Parts: sequence; structure tokens; C-alpha cells
Amino acid sequence: MNRKLYFTLCWRSNLVSLRVTSDEEMVGFILFDNEAYTDGYYWILRFMIDGRYQGQGYGKSGLHHEY
Repeated sequence: MNRKLYFTLCWRSNLVSLRVTSDEEMVGFILFDNEAYTDGYYWILRFMIDGRYQGQGYGKSGLHHEY
């Protein structure tokens, strides 16, 4: 985890981080703000899938999953 992201997580309690997993192995990471912005939308701040797992549908599955 890079230093900027670590400090963001520590200082903003309204952020939610989720793991994207396959068979209990972490293949990615999602970070989003659980408060609506002034435009009425929620924002995904980070969405990362490990390079070894890209192109296998994990990103699409992570976006369509109900949390």
C-alpha cells in the first residue's frame, strides 16, 4: 500500500475498503466513499486488480457484486 493511500485511509473514516477474492485468495481491492458527494453520486476512489488476474472477469464481478 502506498503512503498516500495509507494516510487517506487513516484520516477519512467515511471510506470503505473491500477485497476482491477468488477461492479465498485476494485478487484485487476496491476503495469507495460511503457518503454521497454534492452531485448525489458515490465515488470509487481506487479499483485495483492484480496484473496476474486481469482479463479474467474479476473487475466486472467486483463492480456488479452487491455489498
